[in-house]
Amino acid sequence: MSRRPSEAPHPRLGGLSARAFLARHWQKRPLLVRGAFPDWADPLSPDELAGLATEPDAHARIVEHTRRAPRWRVRWGPFDAADFAALPERDWTLLVRHVDAHVPGAAALLEDFRFVPAWRLDDVMVSYAAPGGSVGPHLDSYDVFLIQGFGRRRWRVDSKPVGGDPGLVPGLDLQVLARFAPDREWVLEPGDLLYLPPRIAHHGVAEGPCMTYSVGFRAPAPPEIIAGVLEAAAAAADAGHRYADPDLKVPRSPGRIAPGAVAWARRVVREALGAPGVVEDWFGRHVTEGPADDDLAPLPWRTLRARVAAGRPLVRAPGCRLAYLETPRGVTLFAAGEANPLPARLAPLARLLCDADPLPGAALAPFLADPEGAALLRALGARGVLARP
Repeated sequence: MSRRPSEAPHPRLGGLSARAFLARHWQKRPLLVRGAFPDWADPLSPDELAGLATEPDAHARIVEHTRRAPRWRVRWGPFDAADFAALPERDWTLLVRHVDAHVPGAAALLEDFRFVPAWRLDDVMVSYAAPGGSVGPHLDSYDVFLIQGFGRRRWRVDSKPVGGDPGLVPGLDLQVLARFAPDREWVLEPGDLLYLPPRIAHHGVAEGPCMTYSVGFRAPAPPEIIAGVLEAAAAAADAGHRYADPDLKVPRSPGRIAPGAVAWARRVVREALGAPGVVEDWFGRHVTEGPADDDLAPLPWRTLRARVAAGRPLVRAPGCRLAYLETPRGVTLFAAGEANPLPARLAPLARLLCDADPLPGAALAPFLADPEGAALLRALGARGVLARP
């Protein structure tokens, strides 16, 4: 009997299966895998990374480690050629987030980690460091896989999770730990992989010019969830349904707020948040939103339909997030921050669109005969969520 994929050794996890990795390491302890990508080739060059950092919507920053107090300097993009020309020969790092939305080779890295639910995958951040470049000892509030590109980087890690207030260097626009006591140290070479759970302090320093690819994960925090759901509920609420008191009596104390008024306000909030689908709809939209969703290139319906009918594959657009949620009414497909409610019979289509890579035309073709299935494919093509390989 063959083993299930989750029980077979995963090619990126050093002989561990996905199931074993999740049980032993995920959000528990670091893991170093030498040669996790044995045929590693950088999907972009340092110059191409610098080019992305000059784009108007670039999520980029340059961190310099200086010899004078406060010893760290951060600048935020977008940058221009003069910014790069003025940099010293060493001790600086360029970091660019959401590179997967622009570089197909970077987006392909995410596929290696789909043993974690797809909605948890966030982005691929790429850094280029000059010799000695670093962002200081720090910790992340989410899991991260660090893939070493060209060059070498020395990582020092404190394998004990930091609890409570981590104690940061004051006065910096950068979260640098004031105290850092590493107990492990490795030098990563091209193709090596280092997994770090949340709140594990780490410090990477470039041994020479090098690039590092960071696969990060989404981990919504309670304030983010509460604010987002409340905003969505407020947008859907009936603004004309105002407080009313037709049986008002003369109060003994005009300054007193009657308990009934507060009870009414509490009931309004409870009913708004308890409305069917409010939390589910917000959550699905939120975890599939991406920075480049408005820049997706439409795929004409004629082209999409012809490819699928001929059994030719499609792909999800680079950087585009899809996830589905089963509901009592059927299934909702969330794509690039938009909700697409579907009947239960189209659950296999939603699952296929989210899980397959690439999307096989032969498997999609039967859904062209379903009016709602065809309408969904057409809408996803028009939005640019679906693309040609």
